[in-house]
Amino acid sequence: MKKLLIIPALFILSCSQVKYIEKPMYLKCQIPEVPKTQKPVLTNEMSYPEKLQNILNYTFDLEKENELLRKAQEVCKWIC
Repeated sequence: MKKLLIIPALFILSCSQVKYIEKPMYLKCQIPEVPKTQKPVLTNEMSYPEKLQNILNYTFDLEKENELLRKAQEVCKWIC
């Protein structure tokens, strides 16, 4: 009698196993619009401090753009 109960129980337990199917999943990440930094125009008529200030402002703007792109890249890493 016990054998009759064990056989259906084993059958039920063997069919209820969880099987995982692993497939690569590709998601398109929407890259946010990051404004491109405009290169300053330096002329020979500009004084040295003006040229230096323009170059420094351009460098800081490039750093901001770089930081925004890195954040966007990090977001895409977490999504994918």
